[in-house]
Amino acid sequence: AKALYYFVRDEIEYVSDPEGFEYVEYPWYVLSSGGGDCESGSILLASMLESVGINTELVFIQGHAYVRAQLDEVPKRYLIDGWVYLDWTCSDCEFGEIPWQNIQKEATYLDVP
Repeated sequence: AKALYYFVRDEIEYVSDPEGFEYVEYPWYVLSSGGGDCESGSILLASMLESVGINTELVFIQGHAYVRAQLDEVPKRYLIDGWVYLDWTCSDCEFGEIPWQNIQKEATYLDVP
C-alpha cells in the first residue's frame, strides 16, 4: 500500500480540469498521460490498491477527493476511524497523512468495487 501511494504521489502530476469542466479519466489514461486531477488520481490509486486486495473508498469533500483504505496490519498512528487516509495530491504528506484542514470537513464516501 505504501509503495502504491508513493508511486502515485511522486510519479503522477496533479493537473486541474479546465475551468467550467469536470473530467474523470480512466486509470489507464492517468498512467499513460502521467497526470490527472484529484478524482482521476484517486481512482487510479484506489484501483491499484483494490487490485492487490485492499478495500478502499473514495472520499469526497467540497472541491476535493482522496482515498481511504482498510489496512489490518498498520500502526494505530495511521488510523482514523479504522481507515488509513491517503491524499496523493499532497506532495509533502507521508503515507497515512492528509492535510489537517480536510480531516474535519463533511465527507461523502464511495465504495470502490
